[in-house]
Amino acid sequence: MIYISSDNPLDNIIDASRNPPIKPPNGIIEIKCFDGWWRKSGVKEQIEKYKRLCGNLVIASQVNAPEEFQGVKVFPNIGFKLENAVSVFKYVLNNAGFIW
Repeated sequence: MIYISSDNPLDNIIDASRNPPIKPPNGIIEIKCFDGWWRKSGVKEQIEKYKRLCGNLVIASQVNAPEEFQGVKVFPNIGFKLENAVSVFKYVLNNAGFIW
C-alpha cells in the first residue's frame, strides 16, 4: 500500500482512536501482484477497510484484473513500467486536490 498525505513530513500514521487505527490519508494506492487476487479470501474485507479510511483509493494491479473491484477503480496490467505507475499516481493526486 502507498499512503499519500499532505502532512509533510508525516512522522506517525497511527491513530489508536480510529478503526482501522490509522490517520486518514489523502489517497491510497493498493498494489496487487498475483493472478486472481480479486478472488482470494480476505481481499474484499481489506479493501472495505481501506475504503472506510479513505475514499480516494485505487488498486494498481501488476497482472490482468477487472477494471473495478468492490467499487474501487483498478488499473490493470501496470507491470513494472514507469509510465503506467505515473498514470496511477496522477489519478490519485488529482483526486486528492494536488496540482500535478
